Amino acid sequence: MEDPQHLQQILKKEFNAFQKIENVRLSNVPYGQRVQIGIRLADDSTRLVTYLCKSVPKLPAFQLEAQMHKVVLPALESLFDDVQKKINFTPRSYVSKSSLYLDYLPATGY
Repeated sequence: MEDPQHLQQILKKEFNAFQKIENVRLSNVPYGQRVQIGIRLADDSTRLVTYLCKSVPKLPAFQLEAQMHKVVLPALESLFDDVQKKINFTPRSYVSKSSLYLDYLPATGY
């Protein structure tokens, strides 16, 4: 996790009531790091959010995967939107210059 400011932007975007990050736990998983974040919301409740973080921006494969999540897959999803079908080809993803954050699907029971 190399970009904590970008992570805060992600959380603000995803949770309207986001107030602050309480704690962060990192663990290595295949293809990246699992980032577990305890956040505090405006109503003083807490929530645990988990992402898969990939951050090796110098490798060509990282650039390709980031481009897929930022441009190609959303374009494919919009084709289905045009015919009133909601299709997701990828978990929610957020791309910065140095990292790619994806919803960590095992934490959601997927």
